[in-house]
Amino acid sequence: MSTFATIAGRVFDALLAPFAGTSPWPAMIWVALLTTVCVLLVFKFGSNQQAIRRKKNRMLARLLEMVLFEDLVVTLGALRRMLAAQLVYLGALLVPLGLCLPVLALLLSQSSAWFAARPVPVGARTVLTARLSQESPVMDQEIALTAAEGIAVEAGPIRAPARNTISWRLRVDRSGPGWVDLAVNGTVLRKQIVAGSRTCRVSPTRARWGPLQAFGHAGEPALTAEAPVERIRLQYPERRLPLGRFRLHWLATFLLLTLLFGLVLKGPLRVTV
Repeated sequence: MSTFATIAGRVFDALLAPFAGTSPWPAMIWVALLTTVCVLLVFKFGSNQQAIRRKKNRMLARLLEMVLFEDLVVTLGALRRMLAAQLVYLGALLVPLGLCLPVLALLLSQSSAWFAARPVPVGARTVLTARLSQESPVMDQEIALTAAEGIAVEAGPIRAPARNTISWRLRVDRSGPGWVDLAVNGTVLRKQIVAGSRTCRVSPTRARWGPLQAFGHAGEPALTAEAPVERIRLQYPERRLPLGRFRLHWLATFLLLTLLFGLVLKGPLRVTV
């Protein structure tokens, strides 16, 4: 699964690379359009479109029946039939929706690596925190941090025995990708740091691999179970998409764009939902 997530991440990065820049909007619009097309096609070919269309029309007919007749008895009967038709219609959507969920989960997780956070601004400070495994108490370990050129270690290490973590304050003075090497009793683990103003993939956390991370960012290799560190986390600034005086959350923007694209494209792609 780690290999699958790594391949998915590289393909996703290749698709978004032409739209990377100082503004996140071109990349966001492109990935929302790509997501919409993928989900609609999976829904179309993973469902019986004729059956869905027939059940949807029957549900609408029951709704019109309830609206047109003013007799209470007839209206209550129409309401019962409409609810039954609605349940049948929703049941027909379960299989295609189940097929769409993994695709949507994969695209959402990959999108979050591009839009949930932004690179550390040049000259800004950030905090790197490593949480050690339970078998490696932080106060008993020999720990050192080495940074690449353009990254200065300003403060630390600060050890927190209650949480079994150790932290440093860093200053990033050069744009582009960089790294720090965390050495714990001779075991060296590298954490990537991305600085600048471009829209690109960032990986706030490098952690041990788990089953729920199959659709994860895969921006960096997972830590092995034998490593004395469970997680290395770097604080990145949160990204907000500018729209006039507003700053929009990436997920709300993504969902709104995919909804709009879905309404526009379901007709040309001949998809009945």
